[in-house]
Amino acid sequence: MEPATSRRCAVEECAKQAQARGWCNTHYSRWRLHGHPEGSALAKQKDNPTPCVEDGCSAESMTTKDRCTNHHRKWRYANDPEYRARKRREGNLWNGQNRQWWQEYNRQLIESETAEGRARRLSRVRGNHLRRKYGIGAEDYELMWQRQKGMCQICGNPESRLGHDTDTVNLLAVDHNAATGMVRGLLCAQCNRAIGLFAHDPDLLRRAASYLGSESSRPQ
Repeated sequence: MEPATSRRCAVEECAKQAQARGWCNTHYSRWRLHGHPEGSALAKQKDNPTPCVEDGCSAESMTTKDRCTNHHRKWRYANDPEYRARKRREGNLWNGQNRQWWQEYNRQLIESETAEGRARRLSRVRGNHLRRKYGIGAEDYELMWQRQKGMCQICGNPESRLGHDTDTVNLLAVDHNAATGMVRGLLCAQCNRAIGLFAHDPDLLRRAASYLGSESSRPQ
């Protein structure tokens, strides 16, 4: 019997060696992603291509899926625990093997970027941070900032603290309830730190306010 490693891929006109299910790595990957070893090629040949079901996406859906390749991968990552775990393992392995190269690449990229490009990058980074930590987008933050007229919700003053190694004033901080995740408002760095030192405890803050408002007994 002929060894599996010497068999040719079952797809006609493919000269690569078969690796899994009678297909080469390329056609096997297409089968896993599209449901057919020639999925990506067939998708381009469809007479009446259907668009991706994701809002705002004009790309064609794959042969046996309702989403384009990009959105299908995102959907699978979100809904398939085994796929997500495998991708994370692969990503961690790649990061570990290429950490120095990646750091040097990013350094050169930052040094060569224009002012406009830097503004776009920082905006994108901040938007990702807001979504990941607080569950809000950059548009939500902007609406809150406008509603508060750029002022801290506690002291009523604008932010005055400068960023690290820059002459740019920081944005107001997002204050949220750590237990529920509910965003309460935007605070300056001083007020945000202050309520953090009081462990976000309303009773403790009221006692502190009462103490400040009373006459302290001092030895005569």
